[in-house]
Amino acid sequence: KILFWTQEKISTVTFSKETEENEKNFPAVTVLTEKGNDIRQSFWAYEASHVLFRDGNEVFLAEARSPEPFYVRPVMTVLPDTPVFYHDLAHHIYYLHPQTRHLMRRKITES
Repeated sequence: KILFWTQEKISTVTFSKETEENEKNFPAVTVLTEKGNDIRQSFWAYEASHVLFRDGNEVFLAEARSPEPFYVRPVMTVLPDTPVFYHDLAHHIYYLHPQTRHLMRRKITES
């Protein structure tokens, strides 16, 4: 699986055939969201069941394995024009707080 994005959209490409029925749609391109404004970063989360992404100064968590339409929920606001870092093993995101500008760590949960 490959995760890719533009400023407006996040998509995945799957290169493995799960069933013979999927063979004609191989590789499969899935669009998770097309409602972005300024998507700059995106990360696989929870063994590729979710995608965490930064759109402008907002961070969102999108489901990547559920039936369409994929549920996208807001997680937090970060300091504008700053990157975030997601550590998948610990499920932590590191970011700069928008008011204090302090480096913060937050655990990201699936629900």
